[in-house]
Amino acid sequence: MFLFICMTNLQLLIARSIIEKEQLNSVDFLFIGDVGNVKNQYYLKKIQPLCRHSSIVSQASKFSTFKTIRRTRYAKKIMEAYAGEYHTVFFANFHVPLIHHILSCISFSEIKTFDDGTNNINKKSVMYKEKDISAASKIIRKLMGRKYHKDEILKLDVKHYTLFPNRENIIKNTERVVLVHHNTLSDTNNGLKKVLLGTVYTDALKNKEDEVIFLHCLQSFINKE
Repeated sequence: MFLFICMTNLQLLIARSIIEKEQLNSVDFLFIGDVGNVKNQYYLKKIQPLCRHSSIVSQASKFSTFKTIRRTRYAKKIMEAYAGEYHTVFFANFHVPLIHHILSCISFSEIKTFDDGTNNINKKSVMYKEKDISAASKIIRKLMGRKYHKDEILKLDVKHYTLFPNRENIIKNTERVVLVHHNTLSDTNNGLKKVLLGTVYTDALKNKEDEVIFLHCLQSFINKE
């Protein structure tokens, strides 16, 4: 069996691409994020047909007394609905303590990771920041239920799926994953390429009339030389 842990909607789309690429069966899926967020629920439904079991849970409290013990208890509570053993666990946020706690309360044969947006190739991102954790602290945390930290995870990682195969990644053993497969279109703009960044327009617009106006403006932008 396989377990995917995601924390963003982009990660969810990458997870779906990996499942389809590797033709994985017996997949369990865990989303850590805002339970009440409509967008999270929307994207979760997109991957559910490929999963044996799926759920969405809130992040653990970042600042609390005895946080290691609290996270251990929370991780165990989350995983009560899941299998206790997996062949492969897939996730992006190898630096997040709650994921370390989840890994600590299950058994697995291997770990595989995938991109968290551009954080893996941006050397100023949180993923590249190092925390000096003493051996004594790790022993104490292990007694409290946390067996893994960032450095151990990176050593156990056997493969990393990336959207940027030609860019240097914090994880070396990379394999390309594609989110969108499309046919090559004839170039009608003399080599000019345009990129539009924004949110999901159906979430931002209030009614169908606004959608029609937006799509008309978008098409005009694309066609403009």
